[in-house]
Amino acid sequence: MKTEKQLGNSIIEMISEKYSLIFIPVENLAIQFGFETDEAGLAKFKRWTSRVGIRPAPMRPGFYDPKAVRERLDAFHQTTPANDNVPEPSPDAPVDHVANRRLRNAKKGK
Repeated sequence: MKTEKQLGNSIIEMISEKYSLIFIPVENLAIQFGFETDEAGLAKFKRWTSRVGIRPAPMRPGFYDPKAVRERLDAFHQTTPANDNVPEPSPDAPVDHVANRRLRNAKKGK
């Protein structure tokens, strides 16, 4: 008979195989964000993730869902596509060179 932990791990493996779920271990995620993997580095990483609002996967402490991490980072940085909400200048408006340059730069994604 399997223990509760073994049963939980086998269920996660079955779900992962069927739905292509990938969880990132805390050490790997810390390295990707430039933190050390020693005890002090992981403590700094965990403080940073709690400040940003990144949480481990439910019922999987020490593992993170990459999609949830990306969504949380986007929300934290308030990123939006570069060309959204950029008004077009009207042809009969007075020429404002600064505003025109800003519009051009916004369209280029600068």
